[in-house]
Amino acid sequence: LDAQYLKLMNKINQKLPIETRRPEEPQGNSYIKWYGNEVRFDQLKKEHIRHLMEQGKVPISSLVDQLRKGLDLQMRKATKVVEASRRIPTELGVPLVLDINSALLMKSDVSGKMEVRPRIPSEDRSEQDVQIVKFDINSNQSAVLQIVGKMSVDCRVAQSGVA
Repeated sequence: LDAQYLKLMNKINQKLPIETRRPEEPQGNSYIKWYGNEVRFDQLKKEHIRHLMEQGKVPISSLVDQLRKGLDLQMRKATKVVEASRRIPTELGVPLVLDINSALLMKSDVSGKMEVRPRIPSEDRSEQDVQIVKFDINSNQSAVLQIVGKMSVDCRVAQSGVA
């Protein structure tokens, strides 16, 4: 019974296009979000992941190059601050309606560079003292707030008011 079973399994295996799996290259992504906006996205390279797995350290050479060239960050956030409505009954039988709506739009643009001399120390020159650290950061923020108030009278057939 076992021999017949093995023959049948071998026949099935020969008919199916089965390949052995090759080990996949390590890969990964990282991102930073602020107020729901994606600020930064980086794809981790296989060399960095291997370096991290083998030596337990993240190579920072690419980050140092990016900081030297400069980084730009632009963010925009829109939000509704207030949305309220109040219906007040009157003696005339026509309700007085008070509405208030507001929206806020914020914008932030930041760019920066960083330079360290001598360059950021590594294991082969850890005894070097840092002489200069230079930051160059430009920032521009702005905000717009819109508030709309409305008072109206609802007469069922006609409606009037002031906004």
